[in-house]
Amino acid sequence: MLILTITIIIITITIITITIIITITTTITTTIIIITTTITIIIITITIITTTIIIITITIIIITITIITIITITITTITTTIIIITITTITIITIITITTITTITTTITIITTITTTTIITITITTITITIAITIAIITAVIGTVLNL
Repeated sequence: MLILTITIIIITITIITITIIITITTTITTTIIIITTTITIIIITITIITTTIIIITITIIIITITIITIITITITTITTTIIIITITTITIITIITITTITTITTTITIITTITTTTIITITITTITITIAITIAIITAVIGTVLNL
């Protein structure tokens, strides 16, 4: 009987030891799986965050380049328009000034010519009339003196 009892005790101790070993092994394995999963999740999260940051950065760069391009094109267009308007205005003012000066000069020349011609005509007419009157007076005086 003693042998049976000892055998039962040995079998019980063996079963308890095997159970403890299995429990410890399972716990360790589960812990390792949990740690590995956690590390994997952390790596995936870091990858997602990094990818998101890269996408946001690229988007910001593209938006910035687009805005700078649009601003540059607008400034160039405005500058070109201002230059064209300035050149057109200067041309129009120059043409108007030259035309006005030419018209004024031509008018002054015409007026001067007409005035000079008129003055010369009046002077010649006055001199002619004066000579005619003088001759008439002299003739009358001579005629009167001779008739006496």
